[in-house]
Amino acid sequence: MADSTKLFQAIESNDVAAVTAILEAEPILAAARGANAVSAVMYAVYRGQAAIVSALTKSHPALDIFEAAATGNAARVTALLRDDPDMIRAWSPDGANALHFACFFRQPSTVEVLVHAGADVNLPAKGFGGVAPLHAAAAGRNPEAIEMLLRADAKPNVRQEGGYTPLHSAANNGDARSVRLLIDHGADPTLRSDDGQLPADLAAKQGHTGILPMLAQGKAAAG
Repeated sequence: MADSTKLFQAIESNDVAAVTAILEAEPILAAARGANAVSAVMYAVYRGQAAIVSALTKSHPALDIFEAAATGNAARVTALLRDDPDMIRAWSPDGANALHFACFFRQPSTVEVLVHAGADVNLPAKGFGGVAPLHAAAAGRNPEAIEMLLRADAKPNVRQEGGYTPLHSAANNGDARSVRLLIDHGADPTLRSDDGQLPADLAAKQGHTGILPMLAQGKAAAG
């Protein structure tokens, strides 16, 4: 494959025009990978560069399962799993699986495909602080995914690195719908992180006072 350095530099700079020009000259570069084996598509996804992601995926329709999950291409995820069901257990170069990406990047359509295909809804990532899919969905403000995961028996009080639960993330984001879903499915707002913080503490620090009564009610129920 041709040198992809300029492509990754253009992505880093969020230079849509440069990315477009590079791909017009060498469309094959859309499938390029960086030194850490993370693909150009995922590199742009991580940076929230929707226009660049669109340009890359148009030039690179043969997305892998991580790219397809993160960009919401449910048809591609379905096709990949039909050809190789074991892909549902595959790990990305940076230590997540397709369900983690679909949850964090707010892609409920691919979450649904992966959950129905039997993805492990409680599997901790090898990277990213050991998040479970429910942590990823809470951090990504993805209540649709949270609801699907909980219905598939995701553990609401699962811990990630630092002892944080999904409720900590939802409270920190001020995501009332996700907080409500988690509490209604057994999330315990009295659980503290390793540094002693409650979900309510994080909500208060971020100024999300509107969800504090909800957390207090949940605390009373847990007690």
